[in-house]
Amino acid sequence: MKLSKSGFITLILSISAIVMLIISNAPKYSAEKMRVGICKAADHIALDQVVAGIESRLSQNKDIEVSVTSCQGNTVTAEQIISKLSTDCRVIITIGTMPSIIASNMSRHKDYECAKVVFSSVTNPDDIPNKDKVTGVSNFIALDPQIAFFKKLQPKLQKLGIIYNAAEQNSVAIVHKIDTYCKKESNITLIAKCASNVQEIQQVTNSLIQDGVDAVFISNDNTALSSLPLITSLCKKYKIPVYVSDTDQVEPSGCLASLGPNQYDIGVQTAEIAVGLIDGKPPPIEYPQSQKTVINVSVAKELGIEIPEELRGAELVGDNE
Repeated sequence: MKLSKSGFITLILSISAIVMLIISNAPKYSAEKMRVGICKAADHIALDQVVAGIESRLSQNKDIEVSVTSCQGNTVTAEQIISKLSTDCRVIITIGTMPSIIASNMSRHKDYECAKVVFSSVTNPDDIPNKDKVTGVSNFIALDPQIAFFKKLQPKLQKLGIIYNAAEQNSVAIVHKIDTYCKKESNITLIAKCASNVQEIQQVTNSLIQDGVDAVFISNDNTALSSLPLITSLCKKYKIPVYVSDTDQVEPSGCLASLGPNQYDIGVQTAEIAVGLIDGKPPPIEYPQSQKTVINVSVAKELGIEIPEELRGAELVGDNE
């Protein structure tokens, strides 16, 4: 069959349009730099430290260009960010459970297979789907020694309050694990209160205070961590100590103490995995390589809490003159 001149022109234009479409949807990798895109779940000290650790390690490779974005706890925003990163970047690093689940789900589809996904600071890696294609670093450490540590500082601890967002799967899992441990092992009553957003934090904290809690524990919940200074200031008025899972939060947020991982080091671990993926190595999911105990001496004095001799080896922050 012979094409007419007009038909031939139409065919050429159609082919050109298809080629342009393919080019426009192709990964936009820099010819000079290998792009790594970071999407964090929220803005607070702990996740910022993870980012700092990642950037510090990746900066050692001059061929890597890093961009950092926060989805501010919004799933729609996270989807938009990760969708864009999947076409712009060789590796996507997601910090926190929510963006990590979104990125992992997207990696199932061929349109997003161009970017490799590494998650970081995810409390329960079992929440992440498609683990045959993604890997990363969890921030989880055992809860039992954390509760035991609180009891060493507060031997009369009987009611422990916890604030969590039910939309954060990691937080729901943590509350369940702590409640099980408290009932079976420690004779502590756990009082859990849900805050769906930061606007509810003040009301929920006041509710815990009214319930007569002896202490409050904030464990890896991004909603609560984003409002930690507010929680500590409200509790301080009633001499109620606040414990936190993130050691970096203890001094700046006015918490009493923490037994947990170093978030900066988690960031460095995550970056090592990302570099390995760039080099074609698929490492397994990792957990914190170290943990530390931090006690805020100035808060302990203000609350009238004596630091026992067995805990004097902890990292003491605040005014410890």
